[in-house]
Amino acid sequence: MLKNWLVCLAVVLGAIVIGTLVFQDENLKDIKTERENEEKESILELGVLAPEFQLTTLGEEKRSLLDYRGRFLLINFWATWCSACNEEIKYLQKAYQDMDSEKLSFLTISLDHNRRALEYFIQKNGYTVPVLYSQQKVIDDYRCHIIPATYLIDPAGKIVYRKLGFKKGDIAELDRTLKTIVEGKNLIHLSTALKQKF
Repeated sequence: MLKNWLVCLAVVLGAIVIGTLVFQDENLKDIKTERENEEKESILELGVLAPEFQLTTLGEEKRSLLDYRGRFLLINFWATWCSACNEEIKYLQKAYQDMDSEKLSFLTISLDHNRRALEYFIQKNGYTVPVLYSQQKVIDDYRCHIIPATYLIDPAGKIVYRKLGFKKGDIAELDRTLKTIVEGKNLIHLSTALKQKF
């Protein structure tokens, strides 16, 4: 009798464990799907008009997206406390020095709250790439709650490239893209190629 009772108990416990694992697996799939959907919704689509903004530089100059119509514009959202951003901003400073032209302009938008700390960081590193102070509306409009976030806007004001976060190889890829613009190669096909890739 005790043996039968133990067998029954083992079967019931086994069923509970298996049921729990299956339920957890289904819940994890649902959570993963929800996250994937949220990520898709949180990224601006390629080919759409970039959201307009007007922000202030460190030198108190107003800059607007409309100021850059007729040329490509790289916009990078970053912060001094973000180590990946610090890697990318070093590259952007060099790219700005080497490639800023009538064809391509650069703007970085800082998410830092401490203006003095930001100014100190810029001065200490000798950065000259334009830095704008962000506003929450701009962060929301560009859906860049992950930083660094980089957008390339074409001369018509449409987003043709986007990158959220930072991984090895990103700088080389971005460098090739920017050099293509500056050298005037395949500009007609750039938007199509980037749309297919991203």
